[in-house]
Amino acid sequence: MTRYFVDAEGKSLGGFDGGAEPPAGAVEVPVPPPVHNNQRCNGADWEPPAALGGVPVFSAADVDRATARQIKDALAPEWAGDPSMQEARLLRLIEDALADLYVFLNVPGTFVQADVDAARARLGALFQTREQAVKPLRQEGADFKAARGW
Repeated sequence: MTRYFVDAEGKSLGGFDGGAEPPAGAVEVPVPPPVHNNQRCNGADWEPPAALGGVPVFSAADVDRATARQIKDALAPEWAGDPSMQEARLLRLIEDALADLYVFLNVPGTFVQADVDAARARLGALFQTREQAVKPLRQEGADFKAARGW
């Protein structure tokens, strides 16, 4: 007869029968996992995973990945379906910010005042985006992990 086991977090380790033994620390459960094995056992039944930003999460690392995806979507929404283009867009944002910092922090008189003012405005907009879009997403991820003791 097949016996089913989960790890300490309730994630299925599969079924074991015959002489096969589960890993140390495994806990036997009374019911087999569902067909879609992305659920956790609460001791008596299987629960769907918690979700952050529509993504199932099972660990702190999953929360960090979901948070990073949400941040990418917030900063480069036009490329939300294409991760490589999203990363290219974010790299461009970083390059532009570094160029603006160079203009803003360079020796006075090197750049005309209009260039310095434009760099200041773009940097201000970038920091405003960080405060309004990025920080709340990071805080949501941190609160999500704290609520689960991760």
